[in-house]
Amino acid sequence: MSRIAKLLLVFTSLSPATGALAIIEFQAGRPVTALVLIGSALLLIAICYLIKIYPEKYGERRLLDVAAVKSTDKEALAFIIAYLVPILTGKIPNVSEPQYWAITAYVFAVIGLTVYHSNAFHFNPVLAAFGYHFYEVTADNGMTYLLIARHVVRVQTPEVWVTKLSDYVYLEVKSDEHSSGNIKDE
Repeated sequence: MSRIAKLLLVFTSLSPATGALAIIEFQAGRPVTALVLIGSALLLIAICYLIKIYPEKYGERRLLDVAAVKSTDKEALAFIIAYLVPILTGKIPNVSEPQYWAITAYVFAVIGLTVYHSNAFHFNPVLAAFGYHFYEVTADNGMTYLLIARHVVRVQTPEVWVTKLSDYVYLEVKSDEHSSGNIKDE
């Protein structure tokens, strides 16, 4: 599930931008296009929820031994600015024009490829709405990972049960009898 989860995390992190586009469309008197955009955003939110649920239920649980932790929630500002760009232009674009879609597709592709290849998943507004926080953690093995967790992670609580979403992204889960070992064992 690693590459699929990674790609879906990219798409779902961009879903609020479709909400901004929907607002533009409503303001321009194009409610049908706005509803399609809202439907797309809701679909991406549902996919994000499934990304969260599937690994929690079926993923292999491991113990992540945390040596150092740094919150990355503050990096949300960059995403918020990206969502506001379409609104701040001052001009209401016509979504029915092909050049609008070409530019929008290009911008989303550049952002998506950058996030995908740089492992820059330091913020996903949909997961944040579900109550998750984002941490850059250094494991006892010296590797740095992104940890998506519901609770506050501190070095004073150095062990966190996780499941792997992609090579460098872990999701906090509850421990159970199906756990397989420590991440430092890899």
